[in-house]
Amino acid sequence: MNYYDLNPGQGRIKWQWHIEEFLLKLEPKITEALEDSIEMMADSAKDKAPVKTGRLKNSIYTESFHPDKCSWVGRVISPVPYTQCVEYGTRKRSAKPFLRPAFRSTWNKVLSRFRNIIG
Repeated sequence: MNYYDLNPGQGRIKWQWHIEEFLLKLEPKITEALEDSIEMMADSAKDKAPVKTGRLKNSIYTESFHPDKCSWVGRVISPVPYTQCVEYGTRKRSAKPFLRPAFRSTWNKVLSRFRNIIG
């Protein structure tokens, strides 16, 4: 258990930091907020994705994981080989961004959600 000794030798006032306990209590809320947030971003990306055959739009999915005690990762993914070409353009075709605008359009809602959880 970690602690900080404020007054060594005189009563030893100790502050115990329960960061892991705090994170364990928050973990389900953070995980839920992360999953909801990346779903919101994915939905926005699907709405913004250019549609010719529908393959790009239909390929968008999310994944989230918790690699260690203090970090969470969420991704919006489109595995089709030409995703980057559509997002950034090529020499012959202009860019038609959909992932970055989806991120930007949902970012404030995501931040607000996490701020409410943390307090």
